Amino acid sequence: MSLDLSHPTSRTQARHGGDATFLLRVVDLTHDLNNAVLAIKVYSALLRPALPAMESLADLDEIAGAAERAASLTRELQRLAKHELGDDREEAG
Repeated sequence: MSLDLSHPTSRTQARHGGDATFLLRVVDLTHDLNNAVLAIKVYSALLRPALPAMESLADLDEIAGAAERAASLTRELQRLAKHELGDDREEAG
């Protein structure tokens, strides 16, 4: 069964049913994923001074870039889920 969340009545029903539970779970999961991504970003930054070889630094740049892309994706998922729930407040961060 599909719910057309573009229709106001459907959004109201979704907020009170299983879809709201699903969207809240998505918000929770993206928050947890963002915490893991933050750890990757912090530890890759801490490793930078300890890696003298240019090849290692390029690998570290790849890790940091992937973490940044993952963080961006989780923020977008969280924004979309909150929008569907009618919670469009901006988060600090």
